[in-house]
This record gives sequence, C-alpha cells and structure tokens, in this order.
Amino acid sequence: MESFLCDFPKHISEGYRRGKASATKPLARPPKGILFCGIGGSGISGRILAHVLRPSLSLPFHTISSPPLPSWVDENTLCIASTYSGNTEETLALTREARERKALLLLLSQGGTLEREKHEEDVFVPLPGGLQPRFALGYMVGGLLGAFEELFPGLSFARDLEETGKYLEEIIPTYASPAGSPYRIARDIAGTIPVFVGIEHSTDFAAWRFKTQCNENAKHVAFASILPEAMHNEIVGFAHPETLPLSFVFLHDPEEPKFCTTMARAYLRHVAKRDCKTSEVWAQGTTPVCRALSLVAFGDWLSMHLARIHAEDPGRIPAITHFKRFFRKLECTFDGGEKR
Repeated sequence: MESFLCDFPKHISEGYRRGKASATKPLARPPKGILFCGIGGSGISGRILAHVLRPSLSLPFHTISSPPLPSWVDENTLCIASTYSGNTEETLALTREARERKALLLLLSQGGTLEREKHEEDVFVPLPGGLQPRFALGYMVGGLLGAFEELFPGLSFARDLEETGKYLEEIIPTYASPAGSPYRIARDIAGTIPVFVGIEHSTDFAAWRFKTQCNENAKHVAFASILPEAMHNEIVGFAHPETLPLSFVFLHDPEEPKFCTTMARAYLRHVAKRDCKTSEVWAQGTTPVCRALSLVAFGDWLSMHLARIHAEDPGRIPAITHFKRFFRKLECTFDGGEKR
C-alpha cells in the first residue's frame, strides 16, 4: 500500500490529464450552482475541490453523501457524481434523480453501473482500476481539476499542480521515513484516541481525511473536530470520563484567519493542561492545491505508520466488507431518496 502513497504525485498528474481529455466540450449551459455527490473514499475529493475552488469560483458549491437530492437541484445545476467502483448505492440514487431533473452531469468512476448508465451528453472521467477508493484520491482530485479547467475557461491549475508535484516528490521520502513527522505523531498517538482538529474553510477537509485514514488503514478509532464550532461546545466536554486517553492534532493553513490560529492555540493549551498529547501540522506551499494536498499526504503517511505500529494490514477493511455483504443480502437500495 505504501507504493500507492509514493505514487501520489503521479496519480494527480495522470488524473489531471484524464480530466482535461474527458471534458472536450463545454457545458450545454452555464450552471448556477454545483453539487458534489460522493461518499467514503470517493467523497473526500469533493471536499478538497470545494476548498480549492472557494477563492476563485463565484458559484455556490455544496457536497452531499446520500439521498435525498436537495430540492433546488434543477437543469441549471452541475452535479458531480464520484464513485470509484461505479456501484455505490447512495451515489447512484443521487445521480439518477439528478438526471431526472435534467441536471448537468460530471461523472468519475473506474466503471460499474455509473459508466453503464452514462449518457452521451455527460462528462465522464475514467479512473484506473485495481485500487481501493481512498488510494485513488490523486486520480480523483486531478481528474476534477482537469475537467473544471476545461469546463470553466477562467480557471487554471497549472501553477498549482506544478508546485504540488515538486513539493510532494521532495517530501514523500521524508514522510515515509521513521525520522519524519508523520511517524513521530503516529507513535505519539498510538495509545490514544486522536482528535484531528481542523479550521472551517481552511483545514476542515483535512481533519476528516486524517480521521478516516486512521480508521481504515490503521483500524484505529479517531475523530474529527472543527473550529470555531468546537469552542462553543466541545471544549467543556472533557470532564467525564476522567480517564479517556485523548490526543489532539491541530491542522493549520498559513492563509487561515489569525483569529482562528489564536483560537486553536488556546484550545491546544486547554487540552494540554488535561495531560492530552498535542501536535500541530501546517500545510505547505504557496498555492491552494499544494497546501491542501500537502496535508492529505501527511495524514495518509501518518495513518500508514500507525497501521504498521499496530501490525495491521492497511489494505484490509473487514468490517466494511461484512457490512456491504449484509446489505446486499437484504437487497437494500435507495430509490429517489427513499429506501425500499
């Protein structure tokens, strides 16, 4: 599995090429809003795309993981459907309902039902097979950036991706090493319940990625928390139980509001007084794409080191496999947002 993380920069570049090649014609009409539909490892790319586009895109951008489809989706909405397998029930249901409402569709998959049901007017970005969804993130993010560059001529990510590729190629050997910071933090949190603290509109997507990668790769319980919301409730919740072994990893972006940096530091001091282990991770780079994906790479390697510390196979996800088999036996599906 480490080879997938080592090839992350190549995945981004190849995904970008595939996205640009797939979006060969402009949208039939300019959208008035964008909705990303995806869940699990196929869904995190939407959170990252929304973060990257926030400074430059004037359209509202929302993400959703399961039905029902929001009532405002119509023929003037661009709906992005991302399911690596092409068979994710939640995403298929959302896509079918979006098609019924005549929404514009941008699809990402390595095949499956999503590809079989695509229409000629849809933009379809093909992903390579043989991966688990969470290890295909580079292809998905790159594919979305490439497609958006073609669909929205005012956007350009060439500089972002050039910086991202160079930075990741240089830093990944350090991230992969026991001498690197990802290993150090993994070692520190191995006997604890880590809480990854992000800042809304800055590193919230990264907190979720860190959490889910620790869950799946390391089989380790972990949680994500978002500031400033946590300062209005969560901060008072550490009195009971007294012996809960928590640790906190605060995720920062150099462009985050100074107010939020000060708030995060205050939160760090608060939990440190309760003898919780604390760490800080800062995004690197000058462009939004580089800063976002530098955090993703850090978290992915942290989870990989944590898996090795626990002697866990990062590729195995037995609980998820069991859950999917159980639901297939019950023939549970979504139909227009309702389970039948």
